[in-house]
Amino acid sequence: MLQCGLLKEGLRKQCLFLLMLSCSSGCHVLVRLGEPAPEADVQQIQQYDEDEQQLSPEDEGPPLPGITSRRRADRIAAYSRSRLKSNTGINTNTAIAPGKGQYVYRTQLRFLQSHSSPGAADVDVNLLINPHVIAYGIREDFTLFGVVPLVFREGTARPSSPPGAFGSLAEQGVADLRFFGKYRFWEKDLPGKTYRWSALGGVEVPTSDEPFTSDSWDPFLGTVWTYQSLEWGLDLDAVWQFNTGDGVFRNDALTYDLAYTYVLLTGETLDEKFWQLGRVFELNGTYIVDGSKLLYAAPGIQLALERMIVEASLQLPVVRNLKNAAEPDFAFVVGTRITW
Repeated sequence: MLQCGLLKEGLRKQCLFLLMLSCSSGCHVLVRLGEPAPEADVQQIQQYDEDEQQLSPEDEGPPLPGITSRRRADRIAAYSRSRLKSNTGINTNTAIAPGKGQYVYRTQLRFLQSHSSPGAADVDVNLLINPHVIAYGIREDFTLFGVVPLVFREGTARPSSPPGAFGSLAEQGVADLRFFGKYRFWEKDLPGKTYRWSALGGVEVPTSDEPFTSDSWDPFLGTVWTYQSLEWGLDLDAVWQFNTGDGVFRNDALTYDLAYTYVLLTGETLDEKFWQLGRVFELNGTYIVDGSKLLYAAPGIQLALERMIVEASLQLPVVRNLKNAAEPDFAFVVGTRITW
């Protein structure tokens, strides 16, 4: 019984450490949310629709390759400008945020599988994190966020001795909440492209759900820079969390990310609603001041509709150097964002 208890306690610490890594390198990415189309673009699209109904084929001019109407091509270009705010990374912050008075709801399923042999025990750990995010645009340049992460985890530990010893763990609960704001202090808009630079800051609040909480109030600060064009985009961020807890939660952590996005296809449904399919490649890293390092390479895909985005990403570790902890084998992420 004592041996089994020690195994379970060690397994619990492994799960807690992985949960901390997953939240620091995953949950913060939920800052990334789309903005509404500028009013000028909306009016331009409506004007193209009205003009198109009045034009004869001779008035339209020569069509572009693959597009039967020059007016339709112009309308697609206007739509693409309005979608500059959608082709952003999946696991990376962006300097783009909801417009004034706009709400965005986002959720993800983040499955993390880990395996290692720290010390004398062979350990398997699986985590399923389901963060729920609500964002509200206070102003065009300032947004408030709230994050509630639900956690499901299981693990097993098999020591080399004594023979037959075995420890297992299966739990679910609510990890620490996060509340923060994001302020865009610089922007530059040009035809077909935009530059944004924002600062973010907030606090991680303990939930007192003992298996999943740090039992400490942990502030964090960061910055994020974004470039978006009609064809591709780039997001860069860095966030420092001041961990004030004990044990695995006592060390400060830096998360840093890069996301490159590229538009593959843009199309239109039968009811004249546009959609956009993009591919994503990211680097998502975490550094903890105890010397632990973790860096993922993450290919992904993203489908943007008028008011919803569906996305998926596979995070594969290229650097795994964790102190006394199970090292992730991979993380698979699927998610949606809805704007209203």
